[in-house]
Amino acid sequence: MPTLRQLSRDFSAQTRQRGEEYFRQGRVSLVHATNQSAYARVRGSTTYVVEIQWDDDGIVDAACTCPYFEDHLEPCKHIWATLLEAESVGHLAAGGSSRGPTKSAAPPIPEWKRQLDRVRHRMEEDARAGY
Repeated sequence: MPTLRQLSRDFSAQTRQRGEEYFRQGRVSLVHATNQSAYARVRGSTTYVVEIQWDDDGIVDAACTCPYFEDHLEPCKHIWATLLEAESVGHLAAGGSSRGPTKSAAPPIPEWKRQLDRVRHRMEEDARAGY
């Protein structure tokens, strides 16, 4: 099982940073995850579907329905956010986090806080949509 540090080689620093923001805001909903794959929905400007498969050597296959991935065919912030979520629930090997100095210094976000952030984000989306 690879570590997040090993998988980070496929992502630019900017992509990792933006994916980390999505993860911290609770925008990732894992639909299904194993020690070799993850299937998630990630809320961005709309909800995107992310599928990732990995092995001990790294990412084997990844896809996202966002325009960036579809146009560039390279890993996007939604894929990185999904990997962070998969790691947070134990589907990546422990050790070797590469989330950057601010993340490694920060304590883990409690699940209740992440759920609260999700609710707040949805309420903001509903308010913008006029509900």
